[in-house]
Amino acid sequence: NPWFNNRTTFVSYFKETVNGLEEGAPVKFQGAPVGTVSKIRIQIDERDKTFQVQVEYEIDIKSLRTQLGTYVNLSQQPVLDQQIKDGLRAQLQMESIVSGMLYIELNYRKDAKPPELEPRATKWPEIPTTPSLMAALGTGAGTVVAEVVRVLFKVNEMRAAIDIPATTAAAVAAAPSVQPPLAAPGP
Repeated sequence: NPWFNNRTTFVSYFKETVNGLEEGAPVKFQGAPVGTVSKIRIQIDERDKTFQVQVEYEIDIKSLRTQLGTYVNLSQQPVLDQQIKDGLRAQLQMESIVSGMLYIELNYRKDAKPPELEPRATKWPEIPTTPSLMAALGTGAGTVVAEVVRVLFKVNEMRAAIDIPATTAAAVAAAPSVQPPLAAPGP
């Protein structure tokens, strides 16, 4: 199987909740599947109780090709360094708002801040992260569904606040004033 020959493990460190990301979740590049999540670990800093989530994932690097048909071998550190300089970042994305399932999206960010890489040497080549939309909005993936449910409840409250019986009675009272169309004369 060529997938096993071409796959390379990478690591990214997320400083946000990964609620909804599971081992086996897809890794996509510009929306196209290129790999899968293989391991998720939580690292807690004992001094200040901050955390980061270490996510390892395997990518079929042969699927990352240039317009010339050559593949971008991210497993070679100079190639990876150039891609990171060009804005390559890993970001959590939501597969489905209903299930709350996440995947990792690899993308080139024009607005990429300088990469925050692990100060210690990593076992696998590291791809830096950029905050997810959920993190940027100040909400975790797990609470997005809860937020949608809250909005739906609010809509129901607003509907309940409308006095349906009074509205119906007013419509019935107004009905006689609406003239039916004149019947066409018979043959």
